[in-house]
Amino acid sequence: MSRFFLLFFIILVVLLAGCATAPSERLVDTCYLRGVSYISVASLARAYGLNWTYDSLSQTVRIAVANRQISLRVGDRFYLLDGQAQELKYPIDIYQGVVVVPYSFKRKVIEPLVKKTAPLAGAVAIKIRKVVVDAGHGGQDPGAISKVGVKEKDINLDIAKRLAALLQQKNISVIMTRNSDRFIPLEKRAEIANFSDADIFVSIHANSNRVRSFKGLEVYCINSKIDNTIRAQLVNNSVPLVRYKDCLLDNSPLLKTIVWDMILTANHVDSLMLAKDICRDARRLLGIDSEVIKEANFQVLRGTFMPGVLVEVGYLSNSEEERLLKNSWYRQQLAEVIMQGIIDYATRPDNGDI
Repeated sequence: MSRFFLLFFIILVVLLAGCATAPSERLVDTCYLRGVSYISVASLARAYGLNWTYDSLSQTVRIAVANRQISLRVGDRFYLLDGQAQELKYPIDIYQGVVVVPYSFKRKVIEPLVKKTAPLAGAVAIKIRKVVVDAGHGGQDPGAISKVGVKEKDINLDIAKRLAALLQQKNISVIMTRNSDRFIPLEKRAEIANFSDADIFVSIHANSNRVRSFKGLEVYCINSKIDNTIRAQLVNNSVPLVRYKDCLLDNSPLLKTIVWDMILTANHVDSLMLAKDICRDARRLLGIDSEVIKEANFQVLRGTFMPGVLVEVGYLSNSEEERLLKNSWYRQQLAEVIMQGIIDYATRPDNGDI
C-alpha cells in the first residue's frame, strides 16, 4: 500500500511541476530570477497584440513587431533585430516551463518599437534595402545547354538583369555578381554577397535533366541539416559583422561566433519564407508548376551568410519550357514573379508563418 501511495505522490508532483524544457503559452506576468525582474514572452505578445513563435529544437523565439523582426534564443545575452545583433544585460531564460525575458527588454525594446512602427494609413513597409542578384554560370561555363543550343548562362543573365531593373524601380538597391558574360568562381560570388551588406541573396539558374518530361520552377534553400554552429565558426574570422563595426562584439571571437550562429539560424527561416513566396507567386501569376521548397548544399547558398535562395526557372531539357525560356516576354514574366515574391516577403507582417 505504501508503494502505491509513493507512486501516486510521484505522479502528482510531476503533473504539478510540468515540463521544465518545453515552454508553453501559459502566462507569467513577472518573476524574479537571480534578483532580476523577468516577464514572459507570451505576456508581452498578448499585451501588445504581437505574433510570435517558438522553435523547441533551437530554443529560439521569433517576435514580429509590425514590419520588424526580433529573434532571441534561450540562454543568450543577445537578440537580433532585423538581423542585427543587440546586447542584453541579462540572458533569455525559462521559468516554470515558460520563456521569459528581462523586464528591461519590454521597456527598452518592445515599447519603442511598437511606437515607431505604428503604421500610417495606407502605408506598406518594406524591410528590404539591398538585394544581391546572382546570374549563374557565365564565360567559359555555359551551364546547361538545350538540344538546339540555348545556353543556361545567357538565360540566367537576361532574367537577372530584368529582375535587377524591377527591384530598382521599387527603390531597392541591387548588387549583381556579374552583369556580362564572364566567369565568376562560386567562392567569389559568395564573397561579393557577404561584403555587400545586403538583406537577401537570389541566384538565378535554369535546370536540365535526362528525363525530358521534367518541368517547372524550383526554389532551393540551404540544407537544414547543415550545422550552423560549424558555419558560424568558419565565418567568424573571414566575414566581418559589417553592421556592428562600432560594437564591442567584434573584439570577442566567442561572442562573434554566438551572434553568427543566431544570424544563420534566423536566416534559414527567412530563406524558407522567401522561397515559399516565390513559389506561390509562380503559381498565382504564371500558373506554372513549382515545387514548394527544396533543400540543397549548393556552394553559393552554403557560402553566403544572409537569407538566400536559388531559383531554377525551368528545364532547358524540356522542349516546352525551352521554347518558353527562349521568349523574351516569358523571361520578363519570370523576373516579375521573382520580384513579386521578394516584395511579398519584404512586406510580410508576420514572418512566423512558414
